Amino acid sequence: MMTSSPSKVFLFAALFLLLSLPARGQIGLVGGYALNMANEPSFSSASSNTFEPSGGFNLGMFYDFRFSLVTFRPGIFIRQADFDWEIEGISEALNPLQSSIRVAEFPLDFLIHFRSETISPYVVVGPSFSFIHTDQPDLRQTLDNPQGSTSFASLNVGAGLEFAPKGWGLVFFPEIRYGYALSGFMDEEYIVRTVDFASDQQRLSNLVVRLGISLPSF
Repeated sequence: MMTSSPSKVFLFAALFLLLSLPARGQIGLVGGYALNMANEPSFSSASSNTFEPSGGFNLGMFYDFRFSLVTFRPGIFIRQADFDWEIEGISEALNPLQSSIRVAEFPLDFLIHFRSETISPYVVVGPSFSFIHTDQPDLRQTLDNPQGSTSFASLNVGAGLEFAPKGWGLVFFPEIRYGYALSGFMDEEYIVRTVDFASDQQRLSNLVVRLGISLPSF
């Protein structure tokens, strides 16, 4: 069992950075549902894979730096991705393989607000950097790191509403966002159960619906 990984080291470092930021904004918590979507790559050989993703949790924290109608929001988010993984060329008794990966995501979001008295809509856009880790033996062989971890970049777009009940001192925001993976999370050539695979990049995008709560301004 591995005691550390690059993604874990990066996660703890980023968490320390967020917690040590100067008190001049808003810190918040977010939770919701994430649908993980792996594209179906085209294969140069007769063998192929089929990933059937399922939804999972999405939890995290963020820190707001507000500049009038624009907010810069770095954050740390964790989500779980589970797959029924069917691989052509191996025994039917082994299909589908059950695969699970953990994703640590570090978005650098920019929010553009449209102010109103009670509910303020906003749009969000920005890059994010994700670090994947899995303990599933077959899936580990497909990643570009033999220790079962890898990383990829995404572009996030979304929209939400800010609602601040009077006298509460809190800000609530329901949000929907789509993260489009800009790079793959699996090697283009790999071997699983003695079967060779050669394909284009397999990417992991996601659609997230979540609710956030901002704590009072400092």
